[in-house]
Amino acid sequence: MNTNSTALLQLMRLSSPSLPVGTYSYSQGLEYACNVGWVKDEKTASNWVKGVLHHGIESLDVPIIREIFHALTVGDQKQAVWWSSYLLASRESYELRLQDKQQGLALIKLLNDIKILDAGEFPEDEMSYALIFVTASIKWEISLEECVHGYIWSWLENQVTSAMKLLPLGQTSGQRMLSELISEIPEAISCGLSIPNDKICSTCYGYGIASALHETQYTRLFRS
Repeated sequence: MNTNSTALLQLMRLSSPSLPVGTYSYSQGLEYACNVGWVKDEKTASNWVKGVLHHGIESLDVPIIREIFHALTVGDQKQAVWWSSYLLASRESYELRLQDKQQGLALIKLLNDIKILDAGEFPEDEMSYALIFVTASIKWEISLEECVHGYIWSWLENQVTSAMKLLPLGQTSGQRMLSELISEIPEAISCGLSIPNDKICSTCYGYGIASALHETQYTRLFRS
């Protein structure tokens, strides 16, 4: 990656867990998976996150981010919004779709408040988190590959943090998980960016079921 220092700092800012967009309040089905014993320790948590990375983020989010990035780079906002709508429609549950939209709205509101983007630039109903994340990346001269690295890192760190809250996992276990999962990111990005448009999909069936069932789980630490 050849990011200049200012763009790198902006990418770190955009990917930071301190960014007030509500990422920390969602587990994306992981809470239900822990509740029923699908995920019960460090190994199963790592396998769960790895599965979602390769069968969901890699094959759905990454190629759509590529298309949004290319569309916005040439000024085709209509096409970028179309891909954003496609991503929202591809979410496996109401909970996942709602999270995506709420994070997108929170991010553009923040960027509007600090005079980076215009909150009225995109239609609210079609505004995914990926669309606003990419828009900010382009504004800050962050490359496509670097944008995807930041997007995945933000998601990955949140999933590991969620697992640490839900299971008896300490800080060291969390760092071991991150060490293992970080090594999976380059392959996920390389494969995801090469997926043709007619092959874009998600095959995380258990993930979708867990998220849908989490909506009616009796007690919940995370939002649905």
